[in-house]
Amino acid sequence: MSKNTIGEFIAALRKASGMTQRELAERLNVTDKSVSRWERDETVPDLTLIPVIAEIFGVTADELLRGERSAPALEGSEAKNSPRGEKQLERIINHSVLKFKVVSLVSAGLILLGLIAAAVCDLGFLRAYIGFFAGLLLILAAVITESVAAVVSFSSLSGEEFPPERTLSPRGTLFRLAALVYTAALTALAFCLPLMEVNDAYLGLTADTWIREGIRCAAAGFILAALIRWISERAAAGRLIPQPPKGLGRLRVLTAALLLALWAVTLIGASIYDANFDIYKYCKEYTFEEFKTLVETDEDGIPDSSYDYTYVDEEGNEVTREEYLTEYLTDETGRELPEYKFIHRNYEVYGYSTRWENGVPTILAYEVPYTNAAGHELYLAHQTISHLYLIELAAVIVLYILSKWRIGRKSA
Repeated sequence: MSKNTIGEFIAALRKASGMTQRELAERLNVTDKSVSRWERDETVPDLTLIPVIAEIFGVTADELLRGERSAPALEGSEAKNSPRGEKQLERIINHSVLKFKVVSLVSAGLILLGLIAAAVCDLGFLRAYIGFFAGLLLILAAVITESVAAVVSFSSLSGEEFPPERTLSPRGTLFRLAALVYTAALTALAFCLPLMEVNDAYLGLTADTWIREGIRCAAAGFILAALIRWISERAAAGRLIPQPPKGLGRLRVLTAALLLALWAVTLIGASIYDANFDIYKYCKEYTFEEFKTLVETDEDGIPDSSYDYTYVDEEGNEVTREEYLTEYLTDETGRELPEYKFIHRNYEVYGYSTRWENGVPTILAYEVPYTNAAGHELYLAHQTISHLYLIELAAVIVLYILSKWRIGRKSA
């Protein structure tokens, strides 16, 4: 039989066997359109189907790949290394790798969709718990999809009909893609972990808090994933995947150490800042007379305004509004001082602290505008810290890519 393409060879074998395209498709569990496209050389069969097709037609997988039956004189190494067989083998391997790349892209999309779902549930609907589990389900779906595709692809490239030296590099590509997806999945899942810190199922986590805490968790997840990849790569190198370029392992360790050191310094600095930040730094101190004037004025500026409310004391007895709002300063022992009586009408002052010097009180009023200003300053600081984490991550990634490129050039 003359040399054919794999599609032409399948068509010839099918016709010689008196089999229709539909009958072959049913035996292979594919559509007859797929068989038709193979025979027209528009596509090639999946690697997993090559041994099955060969068995159906009573030929070897190598013969199927070369597009001809082996002559007795060519049954040795010359037949296995025929140019047509090599070309068709390379085509099928590239097709298998391309399919895995598409699946990896889908898995990456599921991970991104998981992060989006978590953000929408938490920030849009204030349901942090639901956001975490929505993200978890999508990330698990991505991991399962990638794992199934990896098992199928690695199995396809591990058959006896494929020379190990020809499939070593493609398997390395599959390993790197799978490792990238698994790293992204573990990092994304770790980023969502702070959503479980909310104490109420009907509450959400603020964006700045989630980003700040999520980056810390994501860093731990990324480092764990990098460690797992390093161990797996060392175990599989030379057997299932190619040996990594010399110096690449050391580069990864140094990169992870650098990123960890930068984030540790940033974390320590942020913790020191938070510990020493005074939320009442903009609040003012008053004498008792000034404080009394401040709190006895309603927040709308109208003294002694009346409201249609019913007020009760601690024992449940109905009292007047004036009695309900009446307070006293206390001394160092907590004893109320009748001479320092005031009516707390101004709700803009939500609290106060008293400092006594020689029997004279100085009062620090906790006023909403000033504590809001301090809170905004703290919010901006947290935003800056979150951005700093991302800048450090981006800088280290760029440094790693450039260093890896230089190592690749030296190895080449």
